[in-house]
Amino acid sequence: MTEKILRAAKTKRARRKLGANPSQLWPQMPKISTVAARTKAYLRVAGLNTVLTKEALDPKLDLDSTEVKFGRLLASPEQRTRHNAVRRLNQYLTERCYIQSDAVGLSELDLLKLWKGLWYTLYMADRVPVQEELSKKLAELLWCVAGSEEEDEYAGKAYLDICGCEHDDKYETVMHEISNSVDNDNIMSDDDDNENNNEEERKIGHSEDVVVEDDDEENNKLDEIMIPHCRGAHLAALLVKTFFQTIRREWGRMDKYRIDKFYTVIRFMIGQVYVYMAKRHWNLGIVRLFNDTIYEQILSKTPNGIRLHLIDLTMEELAMANAVAPMPLTEATFLDVIEPYMVLSKSCDDKIVQARVVEKILINFLDNYSVISEVTLKDDGMVDSLIMDQVHIGTVADLIFTMGSDPTTLNVYRELLYDTFKEYKRRLKKIGKDVVLVDRNNEEKDGDSMEQEENSLTAIVDDPIKERNLLVDNTMTEETTGTKKDKKKKRMHQQDDDDVLANSGNRRHESNPTANKSRKKQKRRKAKSSLINTSTEEVETSKKTQH
Repeated sequence: MTEKILRAAKTKRARRKLGANPSQLWPQMPKISTVAARTKAYLRVAGLNTVLTKEALDPKLDLDSTEVKFGRLLASPEQRTRHNAVRRLNQYLTERCYIQSDAVGLSELDLLKLWKGLWYTLYMADRVPVQEELSKKLAELLWCVAGSEEEDEYAGKAYLDICGCEHDDKYETVMHEISNSVDNDNIMSDDDDNENNNEEERKIGHSEDVVVEDDDEENNKLDEIMIPHCRGAHLAALLVKTFFQTIRREWGRMDKYRIDKFYTVIRFMIGQVYVYMAKRHWNLGIVRLFNDTIYEQILSKTPNGIRLHLIDLTMEELAMANAVAPMPLTEATFLDVIEPYMVLSKSCDDKIVQARVVEKILINFLDNYSVISEVTLKDDGMVDSLIMDQVHIGTVADLIFTMGSDPTTLNVYRELLYDTFKEYKRRLKKIGKDVVLVDRNNEEKDGDSMEQEENSLTAIVDDPIKERNLLVDNTMTEETTGTKKDKKKKRMHQQDDDDVLANSGNRRHESNPTANKSRKKQKRRKAKSSLINTSTEEVETSKKTQH
């Protein structure tokens, strides 16, 4: 019927009045009133908030096996297939890395293959709510390979031991090479006659040895990549390392329309790294383990886009992790966490990156997250939850000054570091407060000094001669203090009497101006004479006390 009516309408105006043809319209979704409901609908369509119905995967199977097919699933054109594979990955990684299970573990090569498929999964994700939820799930994979607190504490201690023993291992290898060279020299000195005849053979052999050494190094690297690891902080750091390697490798193939989603996943990953540090009570070994990974993979390498984005979001994510930490950041742990950025601020290869570090790390902390920041106290007097209220600002300022005066700092960056130090000191002087430092060493020293005084007093009491001298000294000090107090009282009484007399004289002789002038002169003379007398008395008493 409607088609007949549309055919009957000859003009365009008449057709517009009748409306669009229903047969030519796409079926539309029902109208959603709120943004939250629309986001929920997007996630339901993408399959990110539904219940998994498939069975769990066998952790003994490899990632590239035909039964698992993770690479094919993660790069599937259907978004529900991709997202269901990501959700099944949580259980698979947890059971495969468990120590007491029969699974093999995860190697660095396995993680590189896994991140390659996950990169394509995020590359094909559409709509902002779906991209954010998927980035959050990818960052939470870090907790699938995490160990318990005891295991991570042991891993942190082991990493500190490895870092401390690097110099000794190098020294041993150098001594071993020297001993080999000495033995070779002795052998060469015995065979001087055959040296000229075998020179060409030696050169050929040396070149072959160099080639063999290069092949050995490559084989060692391949062997290290193939080594499986069980759960713990070392595997979590390896997961972060392979993630940044994948991002840096695929960065040049990314277009401008998809760069925001990868910025989002980098933010979520760094946030989870700082939460991991916070839940391990800012253990120094774990902090340095993750800091070395971030510095080696991102901060010390190009392109600048990744490390500039990392510098921009570090302080915000660190403050959010500190807000949920069981133990808040202090000045020592805070400086340990931002150590790689402090290294960039003194010896970076790019001026733009160094200026961004000073602006987004040091100045941003002072302006927005410190105790003396402008946003510390709100209008209602409540302290912001993102404020690091246990970090001593003076300690951070002193470290900035020492970095500026360090001989290893590049001369180009000294002026900016000194200006930052001046800004810290200027703000401290303006606000007039800072975090109170509690030095346990000083408290112990004070306790030791009190014990020493008590011991000395007991020793004096045991000796009668020392006790008599102590009593004489106490009586002399009491007499001197008593005489001084009496003099002060006399002066106060004299001043009160003079004031009373002056008031009475003024009341009686207000009509006689000449008499008032003479009385004022007399008062001045009396004041001068009293001052002279008191000064002479004090000199005499001091002489007596000296004798």
